[in-house]
Amino acid sequence: GSVIRLTSFTADGARPAEQEFLVAGYFKTGLYELDSKGIFMRLREANQYLELTDAGGNMKVSGIRVSVDPEHAGPQALPALKRKLEAELGKTEILFVKTETWRETRATLLNAVKAEKIIVSIILGVVILFAGFMIFIILTVQVVEKGRDIGILQSIGATSTGVANLFFFAGTSICLSGLTLGTLFGISFGMGINTFQRWVHLLTGLEIFPQDVYYLDHIPVKFRLEDLAFIIITTVVVSLLASLIPARRAAKKLPTEGLRYS
Repeated sequence: GSVIRLTSFTADGARPAEQEFLVAGYFKTGLYELDSKGIFMRLREANQYLELTDAGGNMKVSGIRVSVDPEHAGPQALPALKRKLEAELGKTEILFVKTETWRETRATLLNAVKAEKIIVSIILGVVILFAGFMIFIILTVQVVEKGRDIGILQSIGATSTGVANLFFFAGTSICLSGLTLGTLFGISFGMGINTFQRWVHLLTGLEIFPQDVYYLDHIPVKFRLEDLAFIIITTVVVSLLASLIPARRAAKKLPTEGLRYS
């Protein structure tokens, strides 16, 4: 029931257009650009407000938006729909017809998101490799430091396989512990990232996810099982390989090597 005053320019840009309208209702889409600037009104009222009607009283529009059922919006459907729209509109007095999908309209944003995803994947790969390298370093140092203990175990009957398994399981334990904690932290952080963003904005004034850049009023979060499974499997494989080398080195040690300087 509120009254708002809109100020714009007429279609020819010759003079300002100002008029009051009664608000029938409002809703939120989550798209920042639409929520901050979008207004839905009757076509006739919009034409009168912007003086778009011609001498014969015919109303004008600058564009038509068509929504397609996702089940029928396959690769073949969109080009066919574009051709049909251009053919139908071409029969009218419209001089210029251009059709765009939302992906074409938001191509810059989608390309930026794609580039960011590639960068994040590279960073994640480096982190996984670094974690595997750290496991390798830790176990290698342990093999050197525990040389005497390895010699004692072998002298009392421990097999090379048993010694290798000891260090291999140590690396596996480090991997699984870090993977479990990292997965739980990542999921928890993803679920609460919008709350975290609001707290950062309140405390520092820094906006991590600018709405006017990403066109959304919140950070969309979606957990994909295939991505999570790929990350977990890759981490486990890298960690197991990193554990295998020091484990084999420990297994090849002779009892005399560990006991020589003890």
